[in-house]
Parts: sequence; C-alpha cells; structure tokens
Amino acid sequence: MFKITVVLASYTAFAFGSGVEYRATLFGNPCTLKGPSKIGEAGLKMIHQMGPERIPLPTQLEETKRHLASLKKQTQTPVGLDRYKDLLIKRLSAQQAFYEGLAMAKKNRKIDALLQAVKPFQNADRAKRFETQLAKMEKEKGAQFWTLLSKNEFQDDVTLVFADSVDPMPEEEFHKALTKMGVAYDCTFEAQATEAEEEEELED
Repeated sequence: MFKITVVLASYTAFAFGSGVEYRATLFGNPCTLKGPSKIGEAGLKMIHQMGPERIPLPTQLEETKRHLASLKKQTQTPVGLDRYKDLLIKRLSAQQAFYEGLAMAKKNRKIDALLQAVKPFQNADRAKRFETQLAKMEKEKGAQFWTLLSKNEFQDDVTLVFADSVDPMPEEEFHKALTKMGVAYDCTFEAQATEAEEEEELED
C-alpha cells in the first residue's frame, strides 16, 4: 500500500495543464488527463496508454511481446515522449530477451543461452556481475538448480538479479516528459481505512 501511495503522489505533483482533457482510470481511480490544446484528446489518450500504469514491467513473455508490438505500431508519438518511448522499447526488448534466453537455458540446462541472449542490453560490468551471480546461485543449489528454476519462486529471484543488471523501466523519464509538455493527471483517490480504523469506528 505504501509503495502505491508514493507512485500516485508522483502523478499529482505536476502543475495542471489546460486546453484539452481526456478521462482515464489510474490505479482504479477516476482521473482527467489535462494538457495543451495542440496535443489534442487523441494525443492525451496515447500518452495514457504509453504510461507506466498501463505498461508496467511484464511478468511473462507474451505480455512483453504484446506491449512491444503496440509501441512499435505507433506512427505518431506525441512530441516530447520520443525519448521515453525509445527507452521503454529498449527495456521491454531486454525483458523479452531474458524470457526467451531463460526458456532456452532451461531446455538445454545450460546458463550460457541466457547470458548470450541478454548481453546486448548490458554493459561489460553488468554482464559480468550477472554471470557471477547466476554462477553463485547455480553452485549453491547444486543439482537442484534446474529443477528449482522451473518453479515460480526461484525464477522470480533470477528475474530480480537480471533486473539489477539492466536499465530500469523509464518511469522517471515519463514524468519528466509530461512536466515539460504541460500535461498532468488530475485524480481523486479514495482513502482506504485500515482494519483497526474500521473497528474503532464500529466501537464509537
């Protein structure tokens, strides 16, 4: 809950734009995306669809491919979001390479397939660190390594290690771009009472 609250705060920290509006839903809450008239309602809609809330870090290969296909299909990116779009495509491409490399590594029971798949998205230091961490995990788990890799919990650990070896999702770049464009979300977030607060109200 705390993490979500922090993220939402970043959406309300900008000075509201003016001229055109687009009604949207952000984290399940009703919002209005506002911006200059030159962007247009269609532009605001595209901005919302490209945002971190609509395109978070994918947890599956097919989801990753779907987001990439959608982004690459766009022919008119709103002016000001080009850099964000490029960074997002790069990060999603790295995630696709990871999932495909991981599948090949599990099939061949050799970690080299994964290392080679993600190498184009890592600098030399990060690639070496990733390789070292995977080798350490494989040594610690021994013969169980490949069996455990098929289980979600252990695969999540490997995914986190990979995430530390590449650039993060460009959420910060998205917010910076919106600020420069004069675009902002105007949202109403309903506060959720904790269980203790609800019990206290009942007692009163």
